[in-house]
Amino acid sequence: MAEVSGAKRLGRLILIGTGFMAITMVWQIYTAYLPLFYHDLVRLEAVTGFIIGADNLLGKFVQPWIGAMSDSTSTRLGRRVPFLLVGAPLAAIFISLIPLAVGWGLLPLIVTASCLNLAMAVAQSPTVALMPDVTPSHQRSSANGIISLMGGIGAVIAYFYGGKLYQAGHSYPFLLVGGMLLVVTLIFATLVRERQWALTVPMEAAPAHARTGFWASLKQAAGVTADLLRSRDVSAIGLFLAIFVWSVGYQAVETWFTTFATQVLGVSRGEAALSLAFTAGAVVLTAVPAGYLARLIGRRWTIRLGLLGLIALMLAMGRVSSLGTLRIMLALVGVSWALVTINAYPMVVDLVSDRLTGVYTGLYYVFSGLATLVGPLLFGILLDLGGNRALFPGTAACMLVALGLFWPVNRGEARPADGT
Repeated sequence: MAEVSGAKRLGRLILIGTGFMAITMVWQIYTAYLPLFYHDLVRLEAVTGFIIGADNLLGKFVQPWIGAMSDSTSTRLGRRVPFLLVGAPLAAIFISLIPLAVGWGLLPLIVTASCLNLAMAVAQSPTVALMPDVTPSHQRSSANGIISLMGGIGAVIAYFYGGKLYQAGHSYPFLLVGGMLLVVTLIFATLVRERQWALTVPMEAAPAHARTGFWASLKQAAGVTADLLRSRDVSAIGLFLAIFVWSVGYQAVETWFTTFATQVLGVSRGEAALSLAFTAGAVVLTAVPAGYLARLIGRRWTIRLGLLGLIALMLAMGRVSSLGTLRIMLALVGVSWALVTINAYPMVVDLVSDRLTGVYTGLYYVFSGLATLVGPLLFGILLDLGGNRALFPGTAACMLVALGLFWPVNRGEARPADGT
């Protein structure tokens, strides 16, 4: 394959990154407002946390299967793009319906949110797996920085404009994200050339098991998962468990900060959601540097530094009562979080051969997605028992445990440059 110039590769990553931008916008709006909607209907934070986790569960667990399906798919559009072209328009419909479902009652809201999660499951893993498909291993941290930069821009748009729009009308942030999903569908249908861009696993060379359809892909995903769980691979198991635990902690801040800010600091819901834009903005600014830092000192040490920063910040934030100070610290949280999250996914896909990128991308989202079940329930109970100020010490504890799990990990660094 002919060598691709840096400018052309950057352009391709930006186009792919629009998909991650839309995905991020969905989850930022979801985590900012769904807890408030559920709280209005059920009142108890533990019940709210359980519902939020449960309506995410099915979507997260089908992601390895969706990833295996995309590993095995062969179409004129590629193996990943068709999944976004199905999942994104469906997600646009369901997220636009959420404000209406709130008025219909608890059960319609749960059903609508669950349908949104399933539609996102179809789109998410294949879209994210496109990055390693088109990027050599030694460039994946910096490439993931660019993709995450796009996601961070999406988060800023969702939090900043979403917060402003929410004050004008509760349905407007959801319509904004639904529109973005439709725009991304058009971009992927017309501008993304997956078959021409892919560096590995030509479509005609896909393994035999991959072309036998639904059940074979499901069996493949289950087999890879079982092999991982039976193995004694300290790096793989430690990395996935660390991803789960740090996701529990970070998800808690994203999920419950709006509740904390409205009930403890007395700010409006729009101002609370707007505060999270400081974290998202810092992730935007740090995304690309975090990838390049990993090329200098390695992915493992970059992630360790990020976790240490998160522990220190969460311990400090538990004692702060000023919204202005918290916004500054939320920005620093974004810097530390970028060091972690920008390099975690490249480590996951570099644990295995490129033929299993989709499956391992799905597993990445299973372990991070389990946090959406366990985290809201765990922290809902914690906040019911200890009050809203227990949020930050609880998050610091999660990051400390994650650091202990991650410390022995010794694989997942970039493979040597091969001239691509």
